[in-house]
Amino acid sequence: MLSVGEDRSRGNARQKIFRDDCDYGRFLSGLQATVDKFGFEIFVFVCIPNHFHLFFQTPEPNLSRGTPYLLSGYANWFNTRHRRPGHLFQGRFKGELIEDKRYFWNVSRYIHLNPIRGKRPLVERPEQWLWSSYPGYRFESKRVSGLAYDNVHRAWQGEMGRTHPESAYRRFVAAGVAAPPENSLTETVEG
Repeated sequence: MLSVGEDRSRGNARQKIFRDDCDYGRFLSGLQATVDKFGFEIFVFVCIPNHFHLFFQTPEPNLSRGTPYLLSGYANWFNTRHRRPGHLFQGRFKGELIEDKRYFWNVSRYIHLNPIRGKRPLVERPEQWLWSSYPGYRFESKRVSGLAYDNVHRAWQGEMGRTHPESAYRRFVAAGVAAPPENSLTETVEG
């Protein structure tokens, strides 16, 4: 199996990196350009005002070229648009290697639950946040072109004859809404 990673980048000094729908849209078009140019396979994403998470695979050893392409392109555009100087992102991108498909669901759920976590949740349910891949997991009509939804579904570890991975995944995320899990990335990386 190819190595899979989770990347998160935060705004410098926790500042907003997305101020409006135009910013979110430009970031996602840059993400699509990165997928097209470098062949990244994106499984899950979420963009919230001061950071984003990507869960993806790089079939080629080009992470150190593809990620700066995405981040620098967006930062330059953002700074020009908002007439601001300086760094947009806090340090380099932070990535974690995930080598076992058993963690796909835990990592993807953690990312999808980001908009409902924290002191001031952005929405009540993850499918309500437009700047996330979860609406496409919840409703097929809301799928984002170019995302590898089936890879997360194929990572299902349950009994195949008893339930479908798509509905099992939706129940798994809903269970995380009802009883928020701990940060599975820490457990995955440190365990």
